[in-house]
Amino acid sequence: MTAKGTYANYYVLEMANATIARGAAGSVPEGGRYGAPRRDLLIRVAKLYFHEGLSQGEIARRIGVSRSNVSKMLQACKERRIVEIRIDETSSTGVRLENELRSRLKLSPLTIVPSFSDPEQTKLQLGRAAARLLEAGLKDGLRLGISWGSSLFHVVEAFCPPRLYRVDVVQLMGGLGARNLSMDGTNLAYKLCGKLNGECHVIQAPLVVRNRSVRDSLLAEPDIRRTLQLAAAVDIALVGIGSSYPEASALVRSGHLSREQSAGLQRRGAVGNILGQQLDVAGRLCAVPLNERIVGLHPEKLKKIPLVVGVAAGALKAEAILGAVRGGYINALVTDEAVGQGILERLREASPRRGE
Repeated sequence: MTAKGTYANYYVLEMANATIARGAAGSVPEGGRYGAPRRDLLIRVAKLYFHEGLSQGEIARRIGVSRSNVSKMLQACKERRIVEIRIDETSSTGVRLENELRSRLKLSPLTIVPSFSDPEQTKLQLGRAAARLLEAGLKDGLRLGISWGSSLFHVVEAFCPPRLYRVDVVQLMGGLGARNLSMDGTNLAYKLCGKLNGECHVIQAPLVVRNRSVRDSLLAEPDIRRTLQLAAAVDIALVGIGSSYPEASALVRSGHLSREQSAGLQRRGAVGNILGQQLDVAGRLCAVPLNERIVGLHPEKLKKIPLVVGVAAGALKAEAILGAVRGGYINALVTDEAVGQGILERLREASPRRGE
C-alpha cells in the first residue's frame, strides 16, 4: 500500500460536558491567571499551541506559568480528549478510487478506507471514518436514523461528538433480540442516543417475522407505525448493506437464514440487502417471500431522506453496494478499497452494454 502524504490533524474539541479532574494539569491554579475555570485555560493553551503555533516557552510567558506546567497541561488536553490527534490513513489507491467513484456514482460524501487482511481491522477503520463524517454533520434539532449490522456497531463505538447535541435517534428496522446484541438495531439506537441529548425511538418488533400477515399486523400497531413515520422523516440515515453470499451474509450469521436459503436468494438474482430487503445488482427489489416478512422502513422511503450514508466493507459486498447506489437508496458511502475496486471492475465490464 502506497501511503499518501500522511499527516496529523489536530482537533481542538470544546467538549462542554466533560470535567477536568483536580490536578490533571499539574499545579495550574483553579482559576488560572485570567480567572477562567481550569478547563477554559486548557482549551486556551491548546489553541495557542496547535492553532497559533506558539512554543511551550512562549505560552508559559503569556499565561504566567512555568514551561513544565504548559507541558503537563498539553498532556492533560490529550488525556481529557480536548485535543485529539488523528492520522489520515487514506492511501494513494484510496484517493484515486474516491475520485473516480465520486465522479461515476455521483455520491457525496464518499470515503474509502484501507482494506486489511483482518476484516475486523477494516471495520474498525470504517467505523472511525463514518463516525467522523457523522460528527461533522451534527447540529441541534436533527433526527438521525440507524439500521443494524456489525459495521454500524463500529460506527457507534467510534462516535464521539464534541458536545451533547440535541439530536433524536430513530431505529429504522426491527431488532434481532438476543440473537446478536452487538449489531442489533435496537441496541445500536440506544447506544448512539446515549452519546447525544435527544430522544430514542425504537421498533419493538423483530426484524424478520413468520409471514406477511404477521408483518402487516405489526406495521398496523400504533407505536410501530408512529416510529416508522419518524424514521421516514429523519435528516440523516446510517444504513448497513448486506451481502447475499452465504459466507458474508449478516442474515446468515444472525440465524435468520440458512446458508442454503441465502444461496437460493442468489439464484433468484439477489446480490444483497438494504433495510433487510433483498435487491439485485441493478437496484431492483427482488420478488422473494423474505421481503414480505421484514419489519421496518421500506427502502423506497430512503429516497426522500436528505442524507443516506451506506456503511459497508468487504469485496463480497461490491455488487450489493452497487445495487444500492443504482436503486437510489443511498447518496453517500463509506467503504473500503476492496469494494471500490470491485465496483469499478463491474462498471467497466458493463460499460459497453449499459453506456456507464
